[in-house]
Amino acid sequence: MAAKDSAPDGSEPLGDCTGAPPAAAAPDAAAHGGSGPAGTDAVAPPAAAATDAPPSCGSSRGGSRSGSGRAAARAAGILAVPHSAMVSVIFGMMALSFPLGAYVVFSPFAPGGGMVDHGYPLGSLGLFAAGLGVEVPAAGLRLGDAFTALWCAYAAIFAVSALGPCRGLYAELSSAMGHAGARTAAAGGGAGGPGEGPPVSENYMHAAVRWFAILVLASAAIAAVQSHAGLPAAEPPAGGDEMLRFFEVAKAPLVEEIGFRVALIGVPLFLACAGGASVRSLARALWHPHRHLPRGPRTRRTAAALVAGTAVFFGVAHVLSGEPWGAGKLAQATASGVILGWVYYRHGLAPAILVHWAANYFVFSYAYYAALATSTTAAAAFDHPMLRTLEGVFVAAGAIALALIILGRVAARRRRVPRAGGGMGGARGRLAPPSLAPPAGSPPPLADAPPPPPPEWPGLARASG
Repeated sequence: MAAKDSAPDGSEPLGDCTGAPPAAAAPDAAAHGGSGPAGTDAVAPPAAAATDAPPSCGSSRGGSRSGSGRAAARAAGILAVPHSAMVSVIFGMMALSFPLGAYVVFSPFAPGGGMVDHGYPLGSLGLFAAGLGVEVPAAGLRLGDAFTALWCAYAAIFAVSALGPCRGLYAELSSAMGHAGARTAAAGGGAGGPGEGPPVSENYMHAAVRWFAILVLASAAIAAVQSHAGLPAAEPPAGGDEMLRFFEVAKAPLVEEIGFRVALIGVPLFLACAGGASVRSLARALWHPHRHLPRGPRTRRTAAALVAGTAVFFGVAHVLSGEPWGAGKLAQATASGVILGWVYYRHGLAPAILVHWAANYFVFSYAYYAALATSTTAAAAFDHPMLRTLEGVFVAAGAIALALIILGRVAARRRRVPRAGGGMGGARGRLAPPSLAPPAGSPPPLADAPPPPPPEWPGLARASG
């Protein structure tokens, strides 16, 4: 039994389910000397019986998928509005965290009391090489200078990500919100075609905010499960100077994304899947693996294995490092490693750094500012109502972002054509080919009609005469 072609909007079949040719075959036969009266362009009537015949067993399954795809696209269009609003709010709070963090570090007072020594000599910097901690001597490097360098680096990544690479954040959010309402309900899809839902993120900042919210949602879910099961919570390292801890938290996103994601995912993936080796191709692949490496099952399988292995290593490193977290951090850090690894592979290094930066510097800058405002420690500030409210906003944004991802995948299945017998022909199916039949009600083609004469341009006519 032949495959059945569905219409672009998934509403009506373009051919029958019995393998018969499209209805345009009959007019074509009559146009070349059919049975009509001489001297006329009579054509045979369209093969209505073919399209009016009951569909075969494969069409009902494809139709149900089309209906679910349209419903998923409508739901995604509705959720795009609150999603864009929450992304805008979180983006604004992220931008505000830059001056808040600078105020925390360069304020003369430290959280919990005491004075801040901005000229404190660090002596060395803790970095990561292939996931292993390395102490690099940094004689003469002071706390204030090191923090300023980190602050400028993150500000540059933040600004570049908000503007590109393809379009700005607010241009993408405006486009996403434009697919809600009547157009989404009518067409059932986004910019990529019918049934595809909101367009895929093409902005680094949009991807970073969305996956940061999903990371907070996953961490909150893991913490709730651990608390219900009586397992230990993820307690941060105790003791030490508050400002040094804030500096280490701010430094971690940059050094850990390079030491874990780039070194343990990007480099092995390039060596295993790259077609050629050059400095330029290596740099491009390490910056955005999914965009600059060959795509296919082998690359996806290799990337999935590297992301999973690096995530486990990332979780263990948080528990067994020099200043370890509590044992309850293992599950949260492993889940964060999976999300960060996927973001690095799929969206690039800049979004991965920003997701990690948001989970560290962004959140801790508000906590340390609350600690300064209330004269408490940073650990106690996480129970402040402001921090609890921010966590609720992040969890709600993560739930909406995760729902949009799921709905987008469901809506994308609408365009896949079932193979013979109603099967999808594999996990991914095939895209519907364009129909060769003329639209219903269109006039039949003329028999042996001569080509139209070329247009006569006045200037050419005068020149030739």
